Order: sequence, then structure tokens, then C-alpha cells
Amino acid sequence: MKALVIVFISMSLFSSTERIQEFSKIFLNIPYQADPLGEGSLGEFDQDPLFRFDAFDCTTYVETILALALSESENEFKAKINDIRYNSSPSFLNRNHFISLDWIDDNKNILKDITSELSPNYKTKTTTINKPNWYKKMGENRIQGFDISHTEMLIKLKNLRSLSQKVSSEKSTIDYITIDEVIENSFINKIPNGSIINVVRPSWNLTNAIGTRLHISHQGILIRNSKGTFLRHASSGLGKVADSDFKEYFSKYVNHSEVKGINILKIH
Repeated sequence: MKALVIVFISMSLFSSTERIQEFSKIFLNIPYQADPLGEGSLGEFDQDPLFRFDAFDCTTYVETILALALSESENEFKAKINDIRYNSSPSFLNRNHFISLDWIDDNKNILKDITSELSPNYKTKTTTINKPNWYKKMGENRIQGFDISHTEMLIKLKNLRSLSQKVSSEKSTIDYITIDEVIENSFINKIPNGSIINVVRPSWNLTNAIGTRLHISHQGILIRNSKGTFLRHASSGLGKVADSDFKEYFSKYVNHSEVKGINILKIH
């Protein structure tokens, strides 16, 4: 973290957008890893670290960059990333697992949804996030970071699944711009540099796999520089944090059966 302290100091006069651009660049080519973060050494079900810089998935990459961009010190960063990832103190139950339902709403203090402002043709979709069923569908891979026997792991998994009794199904509504408009140059040029881009699969039916429908399948950051406009993201397909040409990336989703558009968030 020592090098990051130096970066915090050197960027103290930069705007939040400039911070996003610079911090996100530091981690280009860092490996992709699914679900790399947890609740730390005191976590009841997931003892993966509260933060790390050597591996990301799409959401933890965005969370880390936001926390760095909004912090002036190492301690502030540690507090900020917890604020972004959890609705209160860090625990599996308190984690903002669902982007369209928990994550966006809980981070309204730092992010504004500007989707409807960028196009009069935006669409809205509502679906039900079945949190109880999601917990009931949890598999052994959800118990992470422990050196325990299989029997002990199964006990933890039973306790994790029992959290289904503490949650309820909730309606989730998302605004999005359709792919046809997203790939128009005139629209791309309107998206503010450093915006958070959420890839929308409206009412994506994953009930058989994870117990619920979802709205969002991927997250990244729009980066505009002298080389063009890019989606900077931790990509499972590329296996690393990378820049993908924005128009080219989304053009592949024209007429896609599930991916229908993007939701756009701007830092306050």
C-alpha cells in the first residue's frame, strides 16, 4: 500500500474523473478472478480479503477504482471500499450482492444514475430479485478462505443457506439505453468520461442456476483518451483488466437475445 499512499498525495488536486482515469490505468493487465473479495479474516462464510490489488472481477474492479478515486489516504480507502460494498458493517448478509437492487441504491451518495438524462428513448424494466431462493441455491464454492474439513464446510453452508429466512424477494427496476443507440457515435460522445457502465440483460432468467432473475451481467468504466473511447473492465473472456473499444465491444450485442443495453452512472 505504500506506493498507493504516494499516489493519493500526488493526486490530491485532481478531479474525481481524472482520479478514476488514472487509478483504473494502474491495474491494466491485472488477472481476472471471479469473486476475489470477501469479509476478511473475521468473515463467517467468506474470508477472502476485504480488498486486494492482484486480482479482480468486473464489480470488485469498479468498486476498488471508485474507492481509490474518492479517498485521500490509505485508511480512507479502506473505509470507502467497505461503504461501497456493504450496506452496513461487512458481512455476507450486508454485502450489496445485486447491482440493480442493492448496489446502485446503496451508492446513491456517490453515484447518480444519468441514463434517462442521456436519451429520451431510454427504457425501463422491472423484475423480481428472489433473494430467499438465491440463498437456498448456494453451493459449496460460496464458503471461501477456510482451511476446514468437508463436514465443517457443510455446516457453514447450511448456516449460510439459512440466511434465506432473513431476506425477502424484492422488485428491481433499471433504466437502460438500447444497444442500437449505444453504438451510435453521437451517443457515445455524450457519455461522461469515467462513467460506470452497467451491461443490462433485462429480467435475465438465471432461476435454475442461481435461484433468481437478474438485470445486470457486467460492469466497467468508460474511458476516453487520445486513442479513443473504451470500456475499461475486468473481463473474464480476456482473463484480465483490459481496454475494449467501446463501439466494437457493444456492436457484438446488436440483436442479442439477452443483452439489450446499458445503464450509466456518474460520480457526483
